[in-house]
Amino acid sequence: MKDADEARRRWLQERQSYGEFAKLIADRVRTAVQGRGIWGETSFRAKEPHSLIKKVLKGTYTYDSLPDKAGARCIVRHMSDLDIVRSQAQKLFNCSEPDDKLRGLGADRIGYNSIHIIVRLREDDP
Repeated sequence: MKDADEARRRWLQERQSYGEFAKLIADRVRTAVQGRGIWGETSFRAKEPHSLIKKVLKGTYTYDSLPDKAGARCIVRHMSDLDIVRSQAQKLFNCSEPDDKLRGLGADRIGYNSIHIIVRLREDDP
């Protein structure tokens, strides 16, 4: 429980910075996608404190190793636009391999098509 208490304390101090980072990511993706003539709606968020603590308590991640403290989303109208969004993200950031969430859904599951990519700023990023 000590780890969870420490994670909560740190997150309450750092959450705003992560939210600002997520906004930066969303703004850059939106600008790049719109520059390619594609309609895309972006949003962003810093993880809610209870959600972060839940992940730390599971024991899969420590506070420092948790990869998704903040997130940005780009919603597009057409499946064909997903590759362009992914390509633009890869030009802007260091990206993980895409995680296609639709593949994990069976016929009996409710969900939507989403591709998750963990991004980090490049070392030469201004």
